[in-house]
Amino acid sequence: QLCAEDARSFIRPQQFLDALVAHLTEEIMRETAWHVLIAELAAGAATDPALRELYRDIDENHRSTFAALLTSTGLTEQKARVAARSLLAAVHGFALELTVDREAVSRDDIARTLKAIATTHVAHHVNTSSR
Repeated sequence: QLCAEDARSFIRPQQFLDALVAHLTEEIMRETAWHVLIAELAAGAATDPALRELYRDIDENHRSTFAALLTSTGLTEQKARVAARSLLAAVHGFALELTVDREAVSRDDIARTLKAIATTHVAHHVNTSSR
């Protein structure tokens, strides 16, 4: 598991993003069922108040953890939370796709997409912060 200490040990934000993408890609491939369960819980939370409460707690924990890690790349906390939501949405979406068809997307497709999402959020922050 990646933690804040891991994030601080990287020299450049891109090194950290590469490690995060590798970790998330492996997580999707290895823990597909868990991520599908979270996606199903989210769908159920839309209509069931009890599930909504449970999902809110789990979702907040995941987003907070990722956001804390992503702030090491220079993102503000708010922008890190948006990036975390984008990455987690992709993780759960890929898990759904793999559940339906394990050959639907490759490990490389997943890694490339996650890297694009993470890098875009950080690059956008750098570009808008330097104006």
